Amino acid sequence: MLAFDYGQSQVLARDGIEFIRDSSNVYARGVLAKLRWWAHTFAYRETLSGTPLLHEQEYAIWDAASADVYIAFGATGYSARLARWCQIRRRRFVLMHGSDMDLDPIEIDAAYVYAFPGLSVAQTKYQARELGNRFGRESMVLPNPVDIPERAPCSAPREFALWVGKSDRVKCPDRMLGLAHLCSNVPILMIMNRANPEIFDAIKADAPKNVTFIDAVPPDAMHSYYRRAFAFVSTSKIEGFANSFLEAGACGTPILSLDVDPEGMLSHHGAGLLTLGRLDVAATALNEWYSVRDWIPGSKGRNLGENAFRYVVAHHAQVNIFDRFAAIVKAELDRAY
Repeated sequence: MLAFDYGQSQVLARDGIEFIRDSSNVYARGVLAKLRWWAHTFAYRETLSGTPLLHEQEYAIWDAASADVYIAFGATGYSARLARWCQIRRRRFVLMHGSDMDLDPIEIDAAYVYAFPGLSVAQTKYQARELGNRFGRESMVLPNPVDIPERAPCSAPREFALWVGKSDRVKCPDRMLGLAHLCSNVPILMIMNRANPEIFDAIKADAPKNVTFIDAVPPDAMHSYYRRAFAFVSTSKIEGFANSFLEAGACGTPILSLDVDPEGMLSHHGAGLLTLGRLDVAATALNEWYSVRDWIPGSKGRNLGENAFRYVVAHHAQVNIFDRFAAIVKAELDRAY
């Protein structure tokens, strides 16, 4: 597996996987570091048998990897360059789709990824349909996997509404603050990663007293927060099939979403409520669910949470998804090039 350069060793082996440091892609944190990186990549860009432009260091590391199949995540400039390189080198290429933003890529050269041979793997039926409509590209649907906790969903009283995401314009944490102002008696926990420092600081400065923040939580500790929440709140305007929806469902936590309803998880499978952007409707629901947070059998929140749990077990249990992914890769390897 190729990994961006975070300053780690050239080669790392962990859990049977070999990680090779891709020093052509350096994770730059500061503004000056990012400017230096952009200048560096611009200086070393060169054409390799057509567009999009390729970076010499990138195709050197791809050659060194000498893999049978190359898998990229998301419609990005990097994915497009890798797809072009695979076409030239006659290597198999698989594109794993993420957010629905992949259907309208914004990075330089990203849209080229759909012009080159390769297999697209969509997260949802909607993505697969739109890939065909917009780009004439066939795809397979592979739902996102989630680890189902060994313990059954928590039946103890729940404590707070939970929001999880980055401080950016996609996750829209400002909409959570708007909801918090309408639910002043409801305790709200926001686990917000510092993606955009300006947004991060502004959200913390404007938050009402009923909002508590945690900057970061290790992935293996997230279940404990979902299990204590009487609702997971999504304020994103666009997603693919967000992992947070699956993690909430795996813990029997109902989902309150302003705009996102992947595969009809909420509207058709009863895993929560979609408010179509209306904060007043979301506030009414949040206050109602909070009033029955004791989680007794038959209560509104518990019923929705149990629906969410059944949905993710039926459609997203990782043991089944991993088997399907292995079958997809094997079929691609067996296909005549």
